Amino acid sequence: MSKVEQLLRQHGLQVTAQRLAVMRAVSSRPHATADELIEAMNRAAETAVVEARPILVNAVKNMGFDDAKGILTGGEDAATQYFKRTTSEPLTEKFLP
Repeated sequence: MSKVEQLLRQHGLQVTAQRLAVMRAVSSRPHATADELIEAMNRAAETAVVEARPILVNAVKNMGFDDAKGILTGGEDAATQYFKRTTSEPLTEKFLP
């Protein structure tokens, strides 16, 4: 367990990929401005998108007729709910430490 993970747990926080990314950005740039930290977080997000792409593509490729119909006829968040249902577990496995 890293010092960052220990610190988060010590303060009663769950260790998540997002918190680890923020902690890494802050600790690697102790005198950074807010804009510099935002830039670092954006670069980290760009890297994560590349790693997440195969999972999202797989969800689309495995979409069935009923899934597509549900997205088209469902509520405003039907597509979001589909992707949440089909990608949450593999994305969590991919990005959690």
